[in-house]
Amino acid sequence: MRLVGTELRRFGRRRAVRWLVGLCLLVALVINGVQLARSTTTTSYHRELYPGLPDTCRAGERDGLPVIDQDCMQREGGFFNFEPTGQPVPVIVADRRDRRVRVGRTFEDTVTGMGVALGLLGVLLGSTFLAAEFGAAGFGTQLLFEPRRWRLYAAKVAGVAIGCALVAVLLVAWTGLGQYAASVLRGSTAGVDGGWLVDRAGDGLRAALACSLAAICALAVGALARRTVVAVGIFFGLVIATGFLINTSWGRPLGRNSPMNGIFAVGSGDFANPDTWGGLATLGGAVLVAGGWAAGLSLVAAWWLSRAEVR
Repeated sequence: MRLVGTELRRFGRRRAVRWLVGLCLLVALVINGVQLARSTTTTSYHRELYPGLPDTCRAGERDGLPVIDQDCMQREGGFFNFEPTGQPVPVIVADRRDRRVRVGRTFEDTVTGMGVALGLLGVLLGSTFLAAEFGAAGFGTQLLFEPRRWRLYAAKVAGVAIGCALVAVLLVAWTGLGQYAASVLRGSTAGVDGGWLVDRAGDGLRAALACSLAAICALAVGALARRTVVAVGIFFGLVIATGFLINTSWGRPLGRNSPMNGIFAVGSGDFANPDTWGGLATLGGAVLVAGGWAAGLSLVAAWWLSRAEVR
């Protein structure tokens, strides 16, 4: 446990980690600021010719013409009192646009989108955690104090998994607090209750798990490649390859069971949709695919490091 704690502290003190997390916090703050600035309700008016006047959607008069609520028309499907003359009736259509921030309705979709982004962030954090140490001879120095390579690699896996999970929770909570503050100031907090908090906590934990699994896989590939750029390139190549395979009949099984497809499904899969992330039907199945890749790659990387020459 002391070794895991050491690796976790090293994770938090890496400049790459701090810069990436700081950048993500800044991006979330800017997005929430833009949402707050745009959080308004506006109404625009334009003249139209209708075959008659709607029965239930009158909203006063403007410039001597009846005003028709467009949202009401869309809900009601259009119910008219036709004029005896059969001539179109000039009306003013009121188009109301509600851009208020409503965290209770939108934050679920926000966390779903973050599940994919946090998976990619986990790839970046995991790739740089160990691969960069080979260039600086840091791993060889650590072996002087802890020569048991399997034990050392296991501590690194635990450190990067816990560290990335904490980063993901921080980013989800930061984004949620920003949306809630914007909703309180210039929007609506309708729907935010105890059940909503439990559901969003579950979504956040899924995003954190996806980030951790991605980091473990990237750590293993970085250990094998010994180059951060190579490890990152491999995973982003997998993202492109997975999208291509899923869209072909012969490659769909391969794409469905690829590491990135499993990771993305863990973080943001809508399992009520049978086509979500290549057809992964359940969260358990997605965890099995992503976890299997993480465990398999970790074993291969640990075996390779136990036999490879390290300077």
